[in-house]
Amino acid sequence: MDHQEAMDFLLKNGNLDVPCSRYGRNTLECAEVAYQIDFIVCDANGTEMDEDTLYYAMGMVVNDHPDVANLLRENEYVLDAAGLSLAYREPWTLERAADYLVETGVITEDEMALVTSINGYNLETMEAMLYSRLGYRSFEQMEDEK
Repeated sequence: MDHQEAMDFLLKNGNLDVPCSRYGRNTLECAEVAYQIDFIVCDANGTEMDEDTLYYAMGMVVNDHPDVANLLRENEYVLDAAGLSLAYREPWTLERAADYLVETGVITEDEMALVTSINGYNLETMEAMLYSRLGYRSFEQMEDEK
C-alpha cells in the first residue's frame, strides 16, 4: 500500500478532531504519524502494509500511546532511507534536555549542578549550556542539523 492509499483509508471518515493526542490535533495529522509507525513496523517485520496494520497504528496514535514516540525516535533512520520526513518530534522537556546533556557527555554532573545553581534549573539554562559547548541555540536546531 502506498502513501496515498494509506491516507485515503485513514481519512475515509473525514478529518475529525483528535482532542487528546500529542501526535496531532486531527485525523490528517495523526494519519501521517500512523503511516510512519506502520512503515517502520512493516519494514522491521518484512511484511506489507495493509488496512489492519494501519488501523492498529492509527489506534496507537490517536490514543496517545508512548511507544509511538519511542518507535519514531529510535527508527528515524528507516524513514530517512525511504525519503520520509519525520511527522512527529518528541518535545524537549527540561528533564529530557538535562538527561541528554549529561548522558552524552556534553557536560558533567558537577557542571550541571554549578550552572543550575547560578542560572536556575530551567530549559533556558539547558539551552545555554548546549550553545556554549556545541553551538546550537536550541535542542530542536541540534536535531534538525544532525
